[in-house]
Formats: sequence, C-alpha cells, structure tokens
Amino acid sequence: MGFSVNPDKYKGLVKGLKTIVAEEGSRAVWKGWLPTFFGYSAQGAFKYGLYEIFKDQYANMVGKDNYDKYKGLIWCAASASAEFFADIALCPLEMVKVKVQTSPHGTFPVAFGPAWSEMNAKRVDTGFPYRSLVPLWSRQIPYTVAKFYFFEKVVQLFYTYVFTQPKDTYSKTTQLGVTFASGYSAGVICAIVSHPADSVVSLLGKPANKGKSLGQIIRADQPRAQWYWKSDSDPWSTNGNEEWIKYSDIESAIIEEAFNQKNKTKLAELDNYLINLNDSVQISKSDPNKQRQIKRVLTSTNESQDAGAALPQLAKISKKPKTSAIPYSSSTRPKMAA
Repeated sequence: MGFSVNPDKYKGLVKGLKTIVAEEGSRAVWKGWLPTFFGYSAQGAFKYGLYEIFKDQYANMVGKDNYDKYKGLIWCAASASAEFFADIALCPLEMVKVKVQTSPHGTFPVAFGPAWSEMNAKRVDTGFPYRSLVPLWSRQIPYTVAKFYFFEKVVQLFYTYVFTQPKDTYSKTTQLGVTFASGYSAGVICAIVSHPADSVVSLLGKPANKGKSLGQIIRADQPRAQWYWKSDSDPWSTNGNEEWIKYSDIESAIIEEAFNQKNKTKLAELDNYLINLNDSVQISKSDPNKQRQIKRVLTSTNESQDAGAALPQLAKISKKPKTSAIPYSSSTRPKMAA
C-alpha cells in the first residue's frame, strides 16, 4: 500500500520491503493482516454466493433462449450485482487496513481493535465506515466483472478451440489445468482494469488527504505545468546562479495550451510578449531583440516550489540567438498580464 501513496520512498518491491523492515522491523510487513482477513472473507462470501444467486435470477428472467444468446451480459450483470453488496461488507475493514498501512510509524494504532476504535472515534475526519465505498465500487466492480466474464469466456474458448471433445471426456487433471489457466488469464486482465481505482482508495487513507473530498484528492494528485521566465539581468548567463519567476496562472495556461497543440508553429501570445516554444524564448513585442529564456516545470498541486530552486526542466533552453539579446534593466523587466 505504501507504494501507491509514497512512490518516491518505496521504489520497487524488494527495496520497499527493505525500507519497511529497516524503519519499523520485520513485523511491519504484516500490518493490517487481520482487517484484510476479515474484510476479504466477508467480501468473498457475498461475492461468490450472490453471484450464483443473481446469475440464476437473471437467467430465469430472460429465458433459456435469450440466456444462450446473452450469457456474457448476464455474467457481467450478476457479478456486478454481487460485488455491489460484497463491497458494503468489505468497506469498513478495508478503510481500517489502509489507514494502518499508510499512517507513519507510531502515529496510528496497528492492532485491529484499537485501530477500529480510533477510526470510529474520529469518523468526522476519517469518514468511517463508508467514505471509501464509491472508489471501492469503482475498483472492485470492474475487477469482479472482468474476473467472472473473462474466466467464463476463456474456459469456453479452451473447450471450443483447444479441447474440442465434450468436457466430460477429459481427465480431471486436464479440466483442472484449464481452470487454472483461465483463472490466471482473468486475474491478469482484472488487475489491469482495477489498478487506477485501487490507487484512489490508497490516497483516501493518506494523512495528507485528511478532510478532502474525492475530487480534491484526484485533482491534487495530478501533475500540472507551470511556466517560468528567466529574470537574471543577463538572461543568457550560464554562471549557475539563475533566477526564474513564474508566469501568472492565466499566462501559464495560455502557454501550456500552445505547447500542447500539434501544429509546428508553437507560438503563444501574451499582452506584451510572444512566446516561441520551439526555441523556448520570450520575445518582447516592442523590441524583438529583447528575449528571455523560458522553461516548463511539472509539479503536483500539493507541492509549492521556489522559482529560484533547482527545478526539473522539461522544455529545452535555447542558446543565445544570432541577433544579440539586450539584457533587461529593472525598468524594462517583463510586465505580467493582469
């Protein structure tokens, strides 16, 4: 779970496990196992039990002829219906598990009973027990639909194109092999389908997201582009002490829109300047010789960075143009648009 909420710290499975053990001891890898056990036991009972019930109900509703024609849709509807109720049973326990696993060491109880009590006592902040239900549905319903549909479909394909004799004529070992292969194939597909929503569930348990809505968390986790102009007195100096100033949000959005366009011109127009994105320069409208370097930085909206800090540079910085660029004085410093 830590890999989803802190990817910079936990880089890879092996390194991540070593980090956890080094910081919290070997028992830390078992954090949250009890709510996981109870939660997924309850979920599994509802999911597999209700799937068979819903499948029979929907098959009876459409009739035998229509069932043979639309069995794929019936598998999907039955599995989605079953997972809807299964996640209601899972959600409180999943929230406890995520909170235990994502909280910094020593800031939240690890034992199941105290963790449950803490979540319940602070339900205004944690949203316990059903704040994570919608993202859980978003993760688990597509996962379950893909799992049941592709499992049934792959089994069907095996007995249609590979083992073409009646199923009963094959040994139990062969039938078991088909079941395992079908389950493995379905598992790979449904893991891909459910991963984005799984990351959202993890982010909901992150301490930094306390009190935030789901929409705020998703937006905050998306990187955004910020554009900068070089404010040194000599904009072409390479002495290493570079100073950069942000464009306003409106100006940055205008430049970013031009940056993302597919045409070759890559030119943005501000109130007093033209932005040549091919050469990464800002050009004064009043004097084309007055040019400054610009750069593009991707940051999370949760982060704030000083323009003078060492920032990752994603747009190339051009060399000094052939026409000599006149350094700006303080009186000719670029004027930002309102």
